[in-house]
Formats: sequence, structure tokens, C-alpha cells
Amino acid sequence: MLLTRTNPVIKPRTLTSIHEQLRDHGVNLFHTQMHEREAFKAMFSFGGTLETLDRAQVNNIDKAILNARDFASEVVDILKAAQNAEGEGAHLAATSAPMTSSKVA
Repeated sequence: MLLTRTNPVIKPRTLTSIHEQLRDHGVNLFHTQMHEREAFKAMFSFGGTLETLDRAQVNNIDKAILNARDFASEVVDILKAAQNAEGEGAHLAATSAPMTSSKVA
């Protein structure tokens, strides 16, 4: 689960409590949170990407870019781990499968 629109500076007790409750119930949470930043909103207002936004019109673009890159990096890490686990599972299944005879009668 991805927490979005969080405050990058202040982590309220309610958010900490929600975070703990979700983990206690076995919900996997991304370590990265997508913070509420004007740059993310500006992409929809002005169009384009974070990199193409006008820095004269939008503040903290660099922080939004770092936040987005952190999230993307975490997603890639999770996908690679899942792929590796899947590959190991397939390898284990292949090496432990019973041998079958292919005799021709």
C-alpha cells in the first residue's frame, strides 16, 4: 500500500497509528510515501512532467522529483525481488519434480 499526500516535514501521531495498525494486520506498506507537493498538482494544471515544469511558476520541483524517483526505485526493487523469488521457486519445482519415463512400447 502506498501512502499519498503525506506531509514531508511533520508525521502526525494519527498517521503513525494508522501505519502501525496496517502493519499489524499484515498490510505491506511502501517505505516511500508520496508527499503532498505543489509540483505533483502542477503537472495536472500545466501539463507535462516534473522535469518540464516551469521553476518560476512551481516551487520545490527538485524535492518532488526526488520523491518520485525514490518511489520508482522502491517499486523496481520490489519487482526484482518478486521476480527472483519466482525464478527460485520455478527452479526448485523443476529440480524436485519426479522423473517420468518415456519408454516406447
